[in-house]
Amino acid sequence: MRKIVGVAFFIYAVILGAGGTAYYVLSQQPPKQPPVQQEQAAQQPSAQEQAQAQAEEQRRAQERAEKRRQEAERNQRMNALIEKLGFENEGGATFYGYPSDALPQPGLYFRPYVCYTGQSASIQIDIFYHYEITDGTDTAWIHGNRFALICDGTRADFVVEPKKRHDAIAPDASGLSEHVVLKATPAMLDMIQNAALADTVSIQYYNTADGKARTQTLSSSAMEHLRDVVALYNLMVQSSES
Repeated sequence: MRKIVGVAFFIYAVILGAGGTAYYVLSQQPPKQPPVQQEQAAQQPSAQEQAQAQAEEQRRAQERAEKRRQEAERNQRMNALIEKLGFENEGGATFYGYPSDALPQPGLYFRPYVCYTGQSASIQIDIFYHYEITDGTDTAWIHGNRFALICDGTRADFVVEPKKRHDAIAPDASGLSEHVVLKATPAMLDMIQNAALADTVSIQYYNTADGKARTQTLSSSAMEHLRDVVALYNLMVQSSES
């Protein structure tokens, strides 16, 4: 009987000791947070993450401010060019830098302008050849089927379709004109962009069958007009892409 009591007492002592040890260990650990508090703590960004987020937001704000500044500057430049070139509305399109309907002096003219449809911008090329008996060249009709732009010695030739050419003769037969309007193709547009950067630009209008031709170096005013048209076109393209 004494042995049984001794064993029971021993077991009881072990249980008390284990319980005390467990209590001591648990008392040294930080209290567990409820599941919701644990999730909220995990979701809260660290100080480094907060600093990175603030820096990123500041960078985006600076980009937005710079974009607004560029847009305002571009619009200001566009408005100045539009005022300088003038514009006309016709057939649902707006033409900037459209040539005058007045008959020019005898010679060959390269007169580009911008066409804006409300959806996109393009450059139109107006080639006007005017001849009078008194101009001394004795060229008369050319009936051109080609034209070339020569920019600082670099030449590019393009086709003129006869059906797009308008021939006219003066009522008293003292003069005549040949008039062509073309929408600039990508190749033409590249050459026009180059022409706007060139020091000297000439245009040649000619017929490949009989070799008749007329060549004219663009005047300073014609070069200024060309550069203004190209600048406005480029700004309009940039505006549509932004």
